[in-house]
Amino acid sequence: MPLSLDKNTGALPVLGACLLLLTLANYALTTFRWHWVNKFRKIDMNGGQLPPQYPSLIPYFGNALLFAWDNASFLRRATCYGSSLRSSRISFLGFEIYAFQDRRTIANIWKQHRLSSPISMFVYVLKYFFGLPESVLSVYRADDSGPFPKPYGGSNILAEDRIDHITHHGFLRALGGPGLLPTSKRYMNALTTRMDEKNFSTEWTEMANFSDFFQDVVGSSLVECLYGSTMLRLNPEFMQNLWGFDVSVPWLARAVPSFIKPSVHMFRQNCVDQLKGWYAYAREHFDESNISSNGDGDPYWGSRLMRYRQEKLLAVKKHDDDALARMDLGLAWGAVGNTVPCAMLSAFHMVKDPILLHRVRKDVERSFGHQHVLDIDPKKLINEPLLSSVYAETLRLYVKTYFMVSSPHADVHLGMWTLPKGRIGLMNAGISHMDDTFWNSRDGEHPVTSFWADRFIIDTTDPQSGPVSSIVRESPDWVKPRRKGGEKEHMSNTPFFSMDGTEGSWFPYGGGHSICPGRFLAKSVILFTCALLAREYDIDIFSDKVEMTHGLSPPIMDQLIPGLDLCLLPAGIPPNGISSNLENPETLVSVLITICVIMSVVAVVFAILFAQQIILSFVIFFSKSAIFLLYLQIFDVQKSMRIAVRYGIIFTGVLYFTNIPMSAIFSAPPVGKTWETVLFSGQPQKNLIWGVVQSSLGILLDLFIFILPIPTILGLRLSTKRKIQLLAVFTTALAGVIASVLSLVYRAEAIGTNDAIIVSCTPGFVNFTRAYISSLPIIQSLRSTLGGSSSSAVALTNKPSGKQSENPNRPRTRQGPRENNHEPNGFSGISSIKRGEGDWDSTYPEVVRTIETSQESDYIGSMPATEVQEHGVQHSPTGVFYYGLGTA
Repeated sequence: MPLSLDKNTGALPVLGACLLLLTLANYALTTFRWHWVNKFRKIDMNGGQLPPQYPSLIPYFGNALLFAWDNASFLRRATCYGSSLRSSRISFLGFEIYAFQDRRTIANIWKQHRLSSPISMFVYVLKYFFGLPESVLSVYRADDSGPFPKPYGGSNILAEDRIDHITHHGFLRALGGPGLLPTSKRYMNALTTRMDEKNFSTEWTEMANFSDFFQDVVGSSLVECLYGSTMLRLNPEFMQNLWGFDVSVPWLARAVPSFIKPSVHMFRQNCVDQLKGWYAYAREHFDESNISSNGDGDPYWGSRLMRYRQEKLLAVKKHDDDALARMDLGLAWGAVGNTVPCAMLSAFHMVKDPILLHRVRKDVERSFGHQHVLDIDPKKLINEPLLSSVYAETLRLYVKTYFMVSSPHADVHLGMWTLPKGRIGLMNAGISHMDDTFWNSRDGEHPVTSFWADRFIIDTTDPQSGPVSSIVRESPDWVKPRRKGGEKEHMSNTPFFSMDGTEGSWFPYGGGHSICPGRFLAKSVILFTCALLAREYDIDIFSDKVEMTHGLSPPIMDQLIPGLDLCLLPAGIPPNGISSNLENPETLVSVLITICVIMSVVAVVFAILFAQQIILSFVIFFSKSAIFLLYLQIFDVQKSMRIAVRYGIIFTGVLYFTNIPMSAIFSAPPVGKTWETVLFSGQPQKNLIWGVVQSSLGILLDLFIFILPIPTILGLRLSTKRKIQLLAVFTTALAGVIASVLSLVYRAEAIGTNDAIIVSCTPGFVNFTRAYISSLPIIQSLRSTLGGSSSSAVALTNKPSGKQSENPNRPRTRQGPRENNHEPNGFSGISSIKRGEGDWDSTYPEVVRTIETSQESDYIGSMPATEVQEHGVQHSPTGVFYYGLGTA
């Protein structure tokens, strides 16, 4: 009896081709729309549309791989068209990020009061950078009231639980409001004291590392002005641990556990323990009478900001000393992490240029004369034009930070574009800071990649001065910068510092209502440090380049020091008795290669685990569908069987292809996070809930597969022995049921997959056994010994005549003419003829396809047995493969 593939099996290649064509068509369409919107379409400046979608080849995965490979380069490509900055939508694993880089939109973002930094970003930083427990993080997640005095509409958070507003309000008062002046004064006093303690004289004092000098002197002075001298006196190693934590941040951001990198967590824990010890000491010794006359500083808590945080943050539910110490560590790290490197870079450029250094000294002397440095007014100092320009240019050149904004409750109109509620808007300061179509380069004399101290100076007598290029200044919407001050200043022709017109292109601190509240203190620190060094000290730097051991990430370092061979510079001061060997150092190449290989293998395995979940959906679906297709080929004479098989395949697809979106949600990192975060996020554990449901439904499916052929087999007009033999073949499906039960307990999906493959291959294996195994001499000898004469054995019949033997592994097709015209209803099947109870004639064809009992009965009764044999043997079309118990 011939078997053939179902006519619908050819749909798989067609379906694959259709999916490929749809993918290519989608990519072509998004690419065309991207170019059309950016090049030809006239955009309404107040249209409020969605930015164009950046093209991606794979619809769901989007641009995730490109962004993960090199996020800075990818974002630059996605937001640049031609030579101008644009905005776009970027897809990542089903999510969308709105990348805004055109300066009009960024300027409008800073004006929107409904936009603030997404709380999810704070939660991520607090969890992985500073190790806050989940109980405290839940308070942040629940706070949807925003950072402003008036909560967002629709928020029901109690006033005492508005952690975002409480934190933001304290920073605003201490770092930008009434607390700015006394805090700046405390920094000036601390820095001057530390410089005096160095005992510099008229003789040159050589230092090995300019960066370490700033970390020690400037960093300690900045921490003291916020935390007070008592904290540093009690914890003399706090600054060392703080800078160690700064180096550890990249590891912490990737959620590296402590057993892999113990030192990373050690620095953080040391800082936390030292801060908690300081809390206990300050509470024991502090008295209200200790507060200074300005109402801000005191010798124990250091500042009004720290007293405010002790009072307000500890009152928030689930906050204790440990949680507050971790947040205070964040404050200390944020204060020194960027301010100290920028202060050092400003001083570096100032002292390396003798002309610039002379001009700075001249301006400081003209403004403050010979008064003591501690008598300098910080308010007047931050208005010094040349120092302000040096400060602004340093931040423009070196700060390349990402900023995110979001509106949790309503869509926000941004002029030509709209940011939907709940979506994240992303901006990169480095891309805007390097926009050579906006910044003035004085006809290429000072490119945007170089430091130019006068970039932000406007000289009314020089039309080529100022930060903005002449092309932008000639645009119709350009507003001419105005000199700040009174009428006398407006009538003056002296050069002045101006940031007018740069709102959407210079934002090292962010902007709008989510701008960094410590920017005024940072500027005071940087300007006073440069003024003090320029006025009181002579500094000679032997190298034209500078190396930062802390504070700047490696990508920024690559742009900071082009061409620098780090192998020729020591990373720091060697310990006593040890000298640096930079000519013939001991090599750790073998260790490095070993570690890289191990970590590469781990990374590949980690990524494969996710891909395996996706591929496994197809593996299980096709393995179980193979069983249904086998049933369809053998039993398709029954309409009910065909319907059951088709619905079974549909149910299988729905059941197992659901793994793809579930895995993407629970087993893949969200946008902006790494794969390591998935391991410790607890998300994969949530996927087990679906795993239990899937296993339960899988048991029902396997029971359905097991039971489906049994009624048809029992209805055949065969002897009990033959029915048992047939049932024994299909009973292998019971292994799938057992595997599904085990999967429900252990979630061992691979076991279920292998059993499905075994079940679907069982009939073919039986046929293979009869064709090859049973003909072996040892098998025939055993059968003769154990089973008596071979007359009782099942005979192999209907083999093709002649010398050419039939290949049992030959594909089953419907090729060749159909000559069985006398078969009822056109069914291509021959039934075995029973000669006697338990006795079968080897000259008759075996069961090769089951048909309905009524049809079998009518068919056999209407034709002699010899005719049946004649038809089944003499008229077999070429290319037919006999499949069943009696075929070989």
